[in-house]
Amino acid sequence: GGLMPSPLPYLNLYHKEWLASSTVRMMPFAAQGIYLNLVFTQWEDERLASSPADIKRLLRATDEEWEAFEPFLDVCFPVCDDGFRRNERVSND
Repeated sequence: GGLMPSPLPYLNLYHKEWLASSTVRMMPFAAQGIYLNLVFTQWEDERLASSPADIKRLLRATDEEWEAFEPFLDVCFPVCDDGFRRNERVSND
């Protein structure tokens, strides 16, 4: 069986948690944009590739944009036992 698309056409985004997150607040704006795009991508696809290079290509991020986000990749989207990256909060929602 393949992956099932998200059962909901929307994602709950809790703005107060976003604004209060010390991780998000440390990110440059470009990194925040990448983070949000990866949250949306995981919501639709249930998982992300493990390879940082594959994720960068998927996003079509510039080197400068990716360098701003890459230090946060493992914290925000760790590699899980099945070899794919996931954000735990997105998976739980």
